[in-house]
Amino acid sequence: MFERYTEKARRVIFFARYEASQYGSPYIETEHLLLGLLREDQALAHVLLKSLSIKMLRTEIESSIEARERISTSVEVPLTQECKRILNYAAEEAQRLGNRHIGTEHLLLGILREEDCRAAGILRAHGILLDHMREKIAGPKLQGDSERLPVPVRVPIGAAVDMILEAWGARDARKLSSLFDARGQFWDIRGELWLTPPQVEKGLAAHFTSAEPAGATPDIKDVKPVAGEVAVVTVVWRPKGEAKQQNASALRMVLLLRDAHPGWLIVSIHLAELR
Repeated sequence: MFERYTEKARRVIFFARYEASQYGSPYIETEHLLLGLLREDQALAHVLLKSLSIKMLRTEIESSIEARERISTSVEVPLTQECKRILNYAAEEAQRLGNRHIGTEHLLLGILREEDCRAAGILRAHGILLDHMREKIAGPKLQGDSERLPVPVRVPIGAAVDMILEAWGARDARKLSSLFDARGQFWDIRGELWLTPPQVEKGLAAHFTSAEPAGATPDIKDVKPVAGEVAVVTVVWRPKGEAKQQNASALRMVLLLRDAHPGWLIVSIHLAELR
C-alpha cells in the first residue's frame, strides 16, 4: 500500500499509529494523522504553517482528543474511513503535481480535502486552506529548489526509539530491518549473530515467532547519548500475570544507534534473558 510513499511519509503513518495508541484510540483518526505529520516533518510545517506556533497547534489538537487507557503497540489499530480517503487524496495530489512519490506535503493536502474531518477543521480555523496550500506546495521552494528548502529537522532520539519499539510491537521484521545500518548486527536471545539486512530480517522474523513475556510492555530503562553521534538504549520486557507467577524470564534489549541526520539507524540489537 505504501510503496510510493517517501520514508518521511511512511513515518507519518507510523507516528499516527503511535499517537492513537497513546490516547487509547481503537482507530487512527485524522487528528492522529495530523499529529504524526507535525511530529515527523517539522521543516515542512514551518514552511507551510509558519504563521502558527507548531507547539500551540499540537496542544490544540491534543486538547480535542478524548484520552483513554493506552493501547499496547502490539495491538493492530486500523485507519478510519476518513483517513483512508485522505491517503487516496494524497495520491491524487501527487499525481496532479506530477510527483512520482507521495510525500508529507501530499498528506497535508489530503487532510485539507477531507473537509468534514476534525483535523481539517482545526487547520481551517487558522486560515490554512486547500487552494492556498496547493499554491505554496506547487511553488519553487517545494518543487525542485532544494537549495532554498530548510535543513531537515533532526529526529530526536526519543522519537527514533518510539519508532523502533512501534515496529517491534507490530512484529514487523521487514520494517525493523529497514531501520538498521548497512552493517547492522542482530544478536538474538540464543546468542546467534545475524548480519546483512536480509539476514537481520530473517533473524528478527525467527525471534518474533516466540513472544515476549505475556502481557509485557517495553520499559525504556536508559538512553545514553555518546558524543552526540551514538546512543545506547536499554529496554526491558518483564512478565506479567500468569507468566510472572510461573517465574518466566524477562527480556532485555540493548540498542546501539547511530546518528544518520536527520534520522537514526540501528547499529546493533543485543537480546538477553533476565532471571
